[in-house]
Amino acid sequence: MALLSETQLIASVNKKIKGAKAKLGGDTEIRRILNESMGDLRLDSDLISAKRPGIPFLIYQDVYEYAVPADIDYDKGISIIPQDITLKNYLWERIPLKYFYRPQNPVNTALGTRAWVLNSAVSSQYDDGKNAYTFDFENSKPYLLLRNNMSNLSKKQVVKKEDIDTTGGGTWGVANDASGIRKDTQNFKLNASSIAFDSDGGEVDVVVSNSTFTAVDLSNYEDKGALHVWVRLPSTVPDSVTLTWGSSAAAYWDKAVTVRKNGLPFKEGWNLLEFDWTDVDTDTGTPDSENVDYIKVTITNSVATAQKGYAIDGIYARLGKAVELQYYSKHLVVADDGTRKERFTASSDTTILEEQEVNNLIEKSFEKASTELREFKDSENAERKYKERAEKLGDRFPSEKEIEGTSYHIM
Repeated sequence: MALLSETQLIASVNKKIKGAKAKLGGDTEIRRILNESMGDLRLDSDLISAKRPGIPFLIYQDVYEYAVPADIDYDKGISIIPQDITLKNYLWERIPLKYFYRPQNPVNTALGTRAWVLNSAVSSQYDDGKNAYTFDFENSKPYLLLRNNMSNLSKKQVVKKEDIDTTGGGTWGVANDASGIRKDTQNFKLNASSIAFDSDGGEVDVVVSNSTFTAVDLSNYEDKGALHVWVRLPSTVPDSVTLTWGSSAAAYWDKAVTVRKNGLPFKEGWNLLEFDWTDVDTDTGTPDSENVDYIKVTITNSVATAQKGYAIDGIYARLGKAVELQYYSKHLVVADDGTRKERFTASSDTTILEEQEVNNLIEKSFEKASTELREFKDSENAERKYKERAEKLGDRFPSEKEIEGTSYHIM
């Protein structure tokens, strides 16, 4: 790494403009130019210094939404890398978002090949063994969509039925501000119905629970799995949602979450929530994981609000396998304490860029500063040098961002 500080970079740009930084507005304005120029570098090139390994995360059966690292540069994913040796034979292909939920099926006679092509007329079961990922955005924030068919992953439905009062499924009841509990066969995520309810506006907690369903053995998931629940929210979203599960109302685990499984804030409509059994908030009494027959969902609003249209669906326990997302980071600056960030904000901040990348950062900053100083010949020369160097860097270190494909091939 070049490890040049903001002070050193400002001095280098000032030297390029012949000591005219005062005309620009001093160090503050050159800092702004440096930050703008780093954005240009990221836009024009996938910098080798920006390549990072992500923190391994678990993938689950029938869970498609996952959070991405906070510093990922838009959708600049490089690859999904298995961390578990049992996944060594699995590969993930990056595909366009619009194809993520479309089946891709084998047509052996297509063009004389055994290519996987888009053909909805063929049963989608042929697509089950293929792994794919893509990125989606919500309010400019990216998240990962990943599908897999890991035969060594497992899941178990906690409450056997999604009905209000059914043999094996127990009876769902309301507490605190919840009311009007009912079976909803029109708006659901799994099977054929969800459990819908409303709030009256008298309390902040909206609670539904079930303590009469047939007990389920979750001992294989204790302290290593996660529970997932679909929760439908009205227009005023809550501060948190807490899941409580155990063998009675006096012996349970509970966990509160404030974001969805994909790392983004709660939203109106269906939200997939994850409750990590390895990191519960409380462990009350002596819950028996072999006989889980108590579930409670607590939706906590910031203020008491009367609303219609809450619902829950698909309560499952799952075991996962670890993978890692390699990606390009937008955090090209490091603070004194080692924290990486997107922009220079202090004179002691340093860049993580390698020498040739730093030279291009200075050249782009020189170009912008010269334009603002109306030194257009200097600006044109700097622009030319910047482009030449960017092209050479691109030739030497080609982008590793994975190209999206729309077909699979049987090797």
